[in-house]
Amino acid sequence: MHNYILQNTTPAAEWFDSYPIGNGRMGATLMGGVAQEVVYLNEETLFSSRNNTDHSPEIYDKIQHIRNLLLEGKDIEADKFAKNDMASEYKRISSYGMAGMLKISLHNCDACMNYRRNLDIMNGKAVVEYDLGGVHYKRESFISYPDDVMVFHITCDGGKFDASVNYEYAKCLSRAGEGNEFHAVSETLFGNHRFAVGLRIETDGKACFKDGILTSFDASELTVFCDIKTEFRKGVEFEKELKFPKLVYNELLSRHTDDFSSLMNRADIELPKAEEMENLPMHSRMLAYVTGAIIPDGGLFALHWQFGRYLLVSSSRPGSLPANLQGLWVNDIAAPWSSDYHTNVNLQMNYWAAESANLSECHIPLFDYMNKFLLEPGKESAKFIYHSRGCVVHHLSNIYGFTGIADGVWGIWPMGGAWLAHHMWEHYLFTKDEKFLRDEAYEFIRQCAIFFIDNAVKTREGYFATLPSSVQEQEYKTRDGNGEEYKVWVALNTTMDIETIDMLMLVYKRASEILCIDDEDVKRASVLKNGLPPLKTGKHGQLQEWSEDYEESDVGHNHIAHCYALFPFGTVTRDMKELRNAMRISVDRRTKRPSYSMGWSTILPSLMYSRLGLGDKAYPFLRRVIVTNSSNSLLGTFLSSAIKKGFQIDSNFGFVAAVNEMLIQSHEGMISLLPAIPGAWKDGSFRGLCARGGYTVDAKWNDFQINEINIEAKFDGECIIELPETQKNMSFVDDDGAVYTAKERKIKLEIVKEIHLKVK
Repeated sequence: MHNYILQNTTPAAEWFDSYPIGNGRMGATLMGGVAQEVVYLNEETLFSSRNNTDHSPEIYDKIQHIRNLLLEGKDIEADKFAKNDMASEYKRISSYGMAGMLKISLHNCDACMNYRRNLDIMNGKAVVEYDLGGVHYKRESFISYPDDVMVFHITCDGGKFDASVNYEYAKCLSRAGEGNEFHAVSETLFGNHRFAVGLRIETDGKACFKDGILTSFDASELTVFCDIKTEFRKGVEFEKELKFPKLVYNELLSRHTDDFSSLMNRADIELPKAEEMENLPMHSRMLAYVTGAIIPDGGLFALHWQFGRYLLVSSSRPGSLPANLQGLWVNDIAAPWSSDYHTNVNLQMNYWAAESANLSECHIPLFDYMNKFLLEPGKESAKFIYHSRGCVVHHLSNIYGFTGIADGVWGIWPMGGAWLAHHMWEHYLFTKDEKFLRDEAYEFIRQCAIFFIDNAVKTREGYFATLPSSVQEQEYKTRDGNGEEYKVWVALNTTMDIETIDMLMLVYKRASEILCIDDEDVKRASVLKNGLPPLKTGKHGQLQEWSEDYEESDVGHNHIAHCYALFPFGTVTRDMKELRNAMRISVDRRTKRPSYSMGWSTILPSLMYSRLGLGDKAYPFLRRVIVTNSSNSLLGTFLSSAIKKGFQIDSNFGFVAAVNEMLIQSHEGMISLLPAIPGAWKDGSFRGLCARGGYTVDAKWNDFQINEINIEAKFDGECIIELPETQKNMSFVDDDGAVYTAKERKIKLEIVKEIHLKVK
């Protein structure tokens, strides 16, 4: 296994190049300065305000009016009503924000020798080292999940140092300290959410609190502990909840490292490396790759992949909230797109890799959020907005359980909860945990299904429709009575809606069968599924995005919503050749002249092409993410005319999912090895990737052919392995000498706990 260390020889020039650390609940980014270390602090619940997000009592009548106009074929009238008469119903939520800055001042200048800044991905630790005035300094930083504390440790070899530790935040309300401790109470941007930041220093020198700053003198070792507690979590006594560990530094570090590395070491990949790149500082390595000096650099892909896993472990642990649009890390009191929970692709992408990348427990915060923050509010929204049973979640949410219609006409889209339900089903498929399905997943799945069962109406063509809706952030072109072009948001029976409801009814039915539940709603789910309109092919050979063959307003649009039955749902399988071909044409059209600059939308084609078995078409989009959507610390970045440069984490997580889909797929009842391997990855291996059914898989390949396989099975039984195209009749032998010969690339195995195969 690689060391997987991000290394740089200069401090971060901008925040996007800083190093993130986290334990799920708390996060920090470190700039790595010499004279002063600047740390941006984060706590997962610091959304600035609940705001007034209640809809008017007229919302039901407005929605019904739009519905009736759509059923009458009056799309333009429906859209105009939605834009004008519904305008007051499009709510805005307040942003997630940082908790302030911690500044640790050490020297009078930045001049030093032998500077190195590292992020140890496998152990979850940031390190800065340098020589100054004949003295070697070292700073280690991490955030412990076992002990729930931030730790910043500074040592010098061959001298002594003084240090001051200060907290800065624009909305700080009070500051107090004594001896070696400091507490501050602050509030978020709109003053509706208070929180406390606590600092404590331990040193072999002297410590005191003076003029609002903690100071250490004549030290060779200094440890700064930081804790953040919020009114949202702890109530009005939140400041009293600040706590610091009694363990010494080495004990804290050991407990943290054991915990963090135990998750990170479960999985690894090996891709063709450019050895001369492996030990380069990241700014040099990225420059060489971006300019094409070294292609391919498979080691950089592996590093990016493992960094995505690192971010998931750091931002999503049991007991925490799920990763938001920026995971956990922001550097201001307001963030792009509020750094909220966008449920129209972004929150989902954050977790597409959780199961296959062997980080299943990092998926749990999403399910807890769904059950504790979305389920009951979603039922209230269904009742108030639609006069319906069930649960509905629209296109975004926050920690206050917002599930209503937000932002604009596109916010009418009601598929967020249904799509999230698929994650619960995927967790069950990977783990076969029936207790989870019964106790944690089923009610959310059921309530989301009931919403669409109750809201289904028959169209003039005799098919079921659930409406109104829209394609995520995409309009279609039509013409009004005067022949003038008009762009329409609202629609009935968009392709993505049909695919999502089809998936949801299937999941609801299968979950009910497993749990031996058969009631009227389960029966109605089958009726709804069977009564959905068929998917259609349009004039370009593409899969139609709407019920009619409209032209999209933006051919190169960010979303590829009409292909989600291919990925992530997996309900369009390889035997559905006509549909798959239409989806391929749809993805080709989206990517021919893309109008996007977001990392997540660059990842989507890679995932789609991987499901189509087209590795060489999937690979360039991963490369594009590295070249255009990654900072020197590999954080996912984007350029925007409004925001200029921003960070959004979904591309980091989506990168992991896309690589996994190239190496292993298991959505069609078998484990397919190297189903979309690109030409750049002729040789390689992976270890610890997971497949549906409770399998953990290792594989090695040479010249695109699998030569070694190891499978651990959570449950004994039959398993089918599918080999690459070039291995139709290849034979393998297990450790006991038994021979297994592939028939048309497939090997049927009876696995008891584990099996190890090598090419005969």
